[in-house]
Amino acid sequence: MRGVRSLCVAASVCATGCFFELDPPNRDPLPGGGPVTETVISPGAVWRYLDTGSAPSDWNQTQFDDSNWKSGPAELGYGDGDETTVVGFGPNENEKFITTYFRHGFELSLKQLTAARLNVLRDDGVVVYVNGTQAFIDNLPEIVTASTPSLTGVSKDAEATFLSADVDPKLFVIGKNVVAVEIHQDGASSTDISFDLKLELDGQR
Repeated sequence: MRGVRSLCVAASVCATGCFFELDPPNRDPLPGGGPVTETVISPGAVWRYLDTGSAPSDWNQTQFDDSNWKSGPAELGYGDGDETTVVGFGPNENEKFITTYFRHGFELSLKQLTAARLNVLRDDGVVVYVNGTQAFIDNLPEIVTASTPSLTGVSKDAEATFLSADVDPKLFVIGKNVVAVEIHQDGASSTDISFDLKLELDGQR
């Protein structure tokens, strides 16, 4: 019988009962579990955010203390009506803050990372940092400050579209990692912002 091994020595011993053992379950033959893909940040994850219009210079660093920031699950933003977490824009709706800041930390146990893939929903401009190093930028000039508007406005289908990009896997470390994001409006009178993010890593367990 396929998948079963008979351990009976001879038919004569069957009077006392034959013993059958099912084949053991499939096991990964590679040491350490082999190559895997792990989603370390899922869409809808909880993010810390700062909606005061500016942030300290070290806000995107791994060891920055964001415990006094607000927090909530993505999608984060305002103005579209589909946000899970509504962020603030300041006291004047005609002079909204240009930039809103987000942070998410996670523990990484994967080794020998070979690839990292980022998917980000943004309205309007975005910069993504991994452990303090810029990993991705879209719809913004090379140098940005808290008052830098995005190059163009994002609207209609583009507001709900995730941008995909490869990220340098060398930016990640075993242990604590922080992904920090800044979202920029195209102007102080802009009516909405949106943010969500997914991050996948390939490596070895």
